[in-house]
Amino acid sequence: MEVVLVVDGSFSIGATTFNNNVKAVLRNFATILFYLGKDVSVGLVLYSHVIDKVIDLTDDVTRYRTGVDGLPYPAGGTYTDLGIKSAAEMFRRLGKAGVTKIMIVITDGQSANPQRTSQEAAAARRSNITIFAAGVGHTPTSELQAMATSPQHVLTADNYDEMSTLLAGLTKNCAVDGGWTEWRRLGYGPCSSTCGPGTQLTYEIRYCSNPTPRDGGASCINSNTRIFSEQCTKQVPCPSSGLCDDVKMVNGVGFRLHPRDCDKFIQCYSRPDGYTLGVVRTCSYGRYWNQEEVMCDEACRVDCPIERCKNDCISTYKMDGSCRGYWSCDEEKSEPQCCPMGFAYVSKRGCLLDFTCRDQCPMICTGEEVCNSRPVWTDAHRYEQSSDRPGWVENACMKSSLYFDIVACQCSTAPTTECRPRMTMDFSNPNQLTTDPVVVVSRSNLEVTGKVAVFSGNSKITTDISIRSPGYPISIRLNYREAAAVNSRQVLVAAPWCKRASSVSMVIFVDKNVIGFEVKNWYGMKEHMTIPTDGFSLDEWKDVLFAYDGKYLTGTVQSGKNKHASRVYAPKITMVECGLDFGSDGTTSTFNGQMDLVSFSLVLLKHSLSFVDLECPTVIYHSQFIGFQCVAEFKTVFILYFRMNEKKQTEDNRAQFGKGEQIKGHSSVSDFN
Repeated sequence: MEVVLVVDGSFSIGATTFNNNVKAVLRNFATILFYLGKDVSVGLVLYSHVIDKVIDLTDDVTRYRTGVDGLPYPAGGTYTDLGIKSAAEMFRRLGKAGVTKIMIVITDGQSANPQRTSQEAAAARRSNITIFAAGVGHTPTSELQAMATSPQHVLTADNYDEMSTLLAGLTKNCAVDGGWTEWRRLGYGPCSSTCGPGTQLTYEIRYCSNPTPRDGGASCINSNTRIFSEQCTKQVPCPSSGLCDDVKMVNGVGFRLHPRDCDKFIQCYSRPDGYTLGVVRTCSYGRYWNQEEVMCDEACRVDCPIERCKNDCISTYKMDGSCRGYWSCDEEKSEPQCCPMGFAYVSKRGCLLDFTCRDQCPMICTGEEVCNSRPVWTDAHRYEQSSDRPGWVENACMKSSLYFDIVACQCSTAPTTECRPRMTMDFSNPNQLTTDPVVVVSRSNLEVTGKVAVFSGNSKITTDISIRSPGYPISIRLNYREAAAVNSRQVLVAAPWCKRASSVSMVIFVDKNVIGFEVKNWYGMKEHMTIPTDGFSLDEWKDVLFAYDGKYLTGTVQSGKNKHASRVYAPKITMVECGLDFGSDGTTSTFNGQMDLVSFSLVLLKHSLSFVDLECPTVIYHSQFIGFQCVAEFKTVFILYFRMNEKKQTEDNRAQFGKGEQIKGHSSVSDFN
């Protein structure tokens, strides 16, 4: 049903009556009409000596009532013929075929041209429009009958309140068809999968009460229940695929694309006893990993399935390995770019002035992108190297003081493998987090129970540890596990800014399937490294180590028999100058989980990156300057700080050197020749 109200707005009505009484009639009657069912549309034409306002046919009661509230009071003449003609045109323009059309003319007096009014009404009736003529006050009955479809379609009232009652009575005997309510869910069937995506049956019901059928109206058709299949509402996350589970094997070494970055790849090494090491490696400047060819290639030639320029609403993004390097998006492809010297790229902001950013860009290639060597698992000083021919060729490091570092893919100086750190927290004593009398430790909202520190999302441990320039070597090690699946950044360790221009902040954080390391200065991001944790179980402890030697930052994370590692170039950064905090960096990115070991050392610690277990004599030595005790576990013992008693000494003699004395001012073995 379609109803158009034709409303007189002549000056004889008066502003008060129009705004209070007339508008009330229009609102109340339309509300009743809309209640009749969903197939009701209402429109309005306000006239005086011209058409003053039109509300087109609508089934939206809110839109109609808002239009009525905004009607102006015309205070003009009574040209009823104009209103009837305009309403008839609305039916022709917006009306639906086969739908009952009703026009209700509401006026308070005789029209300015009764003959023309009668003619327009007759034309509307010939278009199958039923006309009710409603007169208020002293409207001539003869003119009302000339407009109306029949004498039974004439309504007269002394005032608008009485007219409102008469109009409401028109709907009493109208048949109201039933209408369905919205579907309401009754319940769900079991999920087809125990973890990850799955489907389930959903049961829904609806009722024929919107409106309820009455006065002979038709009842609702079709069923009031339905059953359909949809994705499970509560999905239990499956353990993510391990980083080295789906790889392409080449000569006994696995290769795969990095799960989140096109310019990185993973090399996977398996130890005979079932342990696996996945090493994150980065292609050189402007190159992507090509999994089909098992090589780094020009980015424009590689169709990377995780291309960020296709999936993200971004135009540029940061390139790891250089403060000046970034990627620019062009036709859904990434192109390598460099900021000018003295400018650093800052995510979402572009190239910004940074006098500390002096990196070479484009970066100079310093070696092979793919590591063609692997450890000899029974000897830390030997390694195997592949060539164009099938198989491996065994080699030894050139010096007995060197061991093979699979992350660096080269022979390196052996680090300390076990050390009494500058500070350790094993949480064995809830009342005293560390036994170091020099370090001041405070905590907030932290629970310590069963040798485990429980971080509840607003917990924090604060220490006053600080080291001065050059600030390396250092190692930070901790064991943690999450309380729930991590979907956003949570801070494990933070070194805050100092109030100095050269100061930097450092953060170690865990995020969805990654653990990361960030260093920022006053200009913005300086260094960034993430290590995937794909395949690690939520309830298992993760052993994390970040070691920095003043040139390279190396990180490892291990869970069960799987270890992942990465390394980035990060020259000469002093990053722990004003304390070291755990569980929070002062933002909302706080840790929710547990830690059972935290240590901070002023030496390099390697967490058995080559997975070589060696037996050797234990040698203990002391450093008066730093105050720690170290235990070397390699066959050859390496002293980090000592004074040579002889200018020339063979490598074998150095290996047998049992005790040393700290030389103040020296902080690296590279200071000794």
